Amino acid sequence: MKKNIIFIASALIVTAYLIEFIFTHPMYILDCIFTYLVIGVFFLLERKYPLKPWLIILGIVPFMLELTGLTFGFFAFSLFGFGFDKMLHFVNSLILTMLLYFWISTDYKKHKGVRILIAMLVVIGFGSVGEILEFLGQRYFHIYGSGMFSQGTYCLQHYRMILRIMIRGGT
Repeated sequence: MKKNIIFIASALIVTAYLIEFIFTHPMYILDCIFTYLVIGVFFLLERKYPLKPWLIILGIVPFMLELTGLTFGFFAFSLFGFGFDKMLHFVNSLILTMLLYFWISTDYKKHKGVRILIAMLVVIGFGSVGEILEFLGQRYFHIYGSGMFSQGTYCLQHYRMILRIMIRGGT
């Protein structure tokens, strides 16, 4: 029953974000749909491989952080020179690596280093897929700004500035 509450609560939170985005930022609706899909995948995984409630929460948290950042404008902030996007990538990668490590550890007990390496390589693969989704979202669906399906408007401005510095030798 605890696990069902986690899935229901997650879906309700995403629904609240979806309603907010419908009226304020329609470009983020895809992020909500993708988060619903992730919750569904975790639900199906939990049915086949019983997961502890804290693992389910850890798996869903990165997507909730993304939606929270979009809602409250956290992508404009940075801490110690690291933007919210970079911190989000780090936290998401760390959580995903931990989840994969625990999942791999249930079946494969030998060679801890191999388990860590496999988990890290899979996360790097997921990160690459995420970057491809951002490129496709911006290039073919014209989604600009923050979000899972956009590289952000900052990227274009940043690269233009770098090109100006390289060409002119200054800003």
